[in-house]
Amino acid sequence: MAPAGYGNRVEGVHAVTAAVAAGRVRRLFVERRRMARLGQITSAVGDSVVTVLDDVRSMAETGAPQGVVAECTPIDPVTLESLTVDRAAIIALDHVEDPHNVGAVARSALAAGMTGLVVSS
Repeated sequence: MAPAGYGNRVEGVHAVTAAVAAGRVRRLFVERRRMARLGQITSAVGDSVVTVLDDVRSMAETGAPQGVVAECTPIDPVTLESLTVDRAAIIALDHVEDPHNVGAVARSALAAGMTGLVVSS
């Protein structure tokens, strides 16, 4: 977790794809043997951002980075009041044991129509 926000480093195909789509990726590390499979992701960020490595696991925080790690601009926190829009649907997380699950929860919440996500600090 980033002190100034969440998600300054993301791993895995789905999390990195979402970060790329949001324009948050500053540096992208991809395993050489997975370049062909991850071509859409690398094309979307541009060659100047991509570093090709033999193995990304040494820089990964999880045991299964799926051959891709991205350094990103953190997601800035917002006030709870800003999430209370008309027909708000907010999901709150507390005592998350594996912070890497926050990305999966956030993507699922968005797909379910949630308008906000609260994560305890």
